Amino acid sequence: QAAGIAGNIMKESGFVANSKVRDNNGKFAGGIVGWNGPNLDRVERYFGSDIRQVPFEQQVEYLVKELKGEVNGIKAINRDGYASRFGFKTGANVLDVMKRTRSTEEAAVTYERIFEGSGDYKGWTDQYGRRRGGDGDKARMEYALGFHKLVSQNPNLAQGYESKPLPS
Repeated sequence: QAAGIAGNIMKESGFVANSKVRDNNGKFAGGIVGWNGPNLDRVERYFGSDIRQVPFEQQVEYLVKELKGEVNGIKAINRDGYASRFGFKTGANVLDVMKRTRSTEEAAVTYERIFEGSGDYKGWTDQYGRRRGGDGDKARMEYALGFHKLVSQNPNLAQGYESKPLPS
């Protein structure tokens, strides 16, 4: 599941924490997961600074809190019935849904469907009935599989990482 999330982060930001760019709608998006609109506003209020000033580690720790539903009241959305596949409905804890995925590919796509919501996968119809799509799923899965392979071949990769508490 971690590789699925990492694949999405790679697609959104390339793991560049201090990014802040205009998204396809002309609004700012920034940070490791490309928070945008009101989500970006909430993250910046939480840290009391522009996303470009928030260190990578703190963004990761914030994302984990967000996925657990501990900040911003973020809950899984049941887009295309993806949460239902794992016995959940809209409003579930995102990490609980992710824990039930069975493969790296499934984790990458499920994360995008229930949390990220970029809409860059084929077959999605937006709120106005317009077909949306692209190669987003393919890229997310390729990145996720790459991370899975890297960690599988280097099991000590994460050793030595020391979690730091988030600012209050």
